Amino acid sequence: MEATLEVVMYLSHGILVPDRTVKLNPFAAPRGHGQVCGVVKSAIRALHALELLVAAERPLRAIEIARSLNLRPSSTNQLLKTLVDSAYLIFDPSTKYYYPSPRIFNLGAPLQQNHFNAVKSLVRSLSQALEHEHTLCLAASQGSFMQVIHVHRTSEEESESRFQTLDSRIGSRRPLFGSSVGAAWLSSQSEEKIRAAIRLCRRELGRDAENIRQILKRMRSIKSQGYAFGGLSYDDSIRSIAVPLPPCPSGIVLVLAASGASAEIGKRRKEIVNIMKSMIFRHFGADGVQC
Repeated sequence: MEATLEVVMYLSHGILVPDRTVKLNPFAAPRGHGQVCGVVKSAIRALHALELLVAAERPLRAIEIARSLNLRPSSTNQLLKTLVDSAYLIFDPSTKYYYPSPRIFNLGAPLQQNHFNAVKSLVRSLSQALEHEHTLCLAASQGSFMQVIHVHRTSEEESESRFQTLDSRIGSRRPLFGSSVGAAWLSSQSEEKIRAAIRLCRRELGRDAENIRQILKRMRSIKSQGYAFGGLSYDDSIRSIAVPLPPCPSGIVLVLAASGASAEIGKRRKEIVNIMKSMIFRHFGADGVQC
């Protein structure tokens, strides 16, 4: 039975990505944030500066922020002055330090009381259960693609200075069809939504968009198994196990994925899956996310 599931899961990943992830259609390939036309960079830089200050848990000077965000000092100074003018930052002229103001914390206050906070608690607990050996991420559907919205780093990554750089993986895109997180999300959706996703991604799918029955069959296989297993990198060196989380009352479904070296995560696949399912049940029970 295990061998059958292994074949089904590999094909569910390989049906749209024959043999290797490197053969992805260019329109379905993973993309980093900022690699999309129409992005307002000044808005993103402002949010990154605020995120950096909150993550650092200490005040920062302009030069530190400039280095972390890879910006010119002149651009950084102008950005910080704008944030101070809008009361998002507090500036101490004697020390040249910038502090986050209470206005920043008001932005995220509602999230502390809903399912997103509960999910982050699950991620922290799961990381401990996996002994901090695997990178964990949360991904959400953004229509025609999946997007990484949170990354919980391994203990080795966490040992690095927390404020040096923001995690470049946050905001990166993964194809809805052809990635483990995409397959996991699709498996949690109704047949009507899967068909709608196929129509939306017909350009990426090419001729595979016509094979709706086969796609639906594979989504049912993934759903019965409870997780998706597939590659994340072009050379197949990184793989992940992706599990769809129970939907919250608003209907949002997040996908939790544990990734690591292909050989290691493949060898521990059953163990990791059991730990992930156990932790999800412990946090949310059989009735889904309570929020």
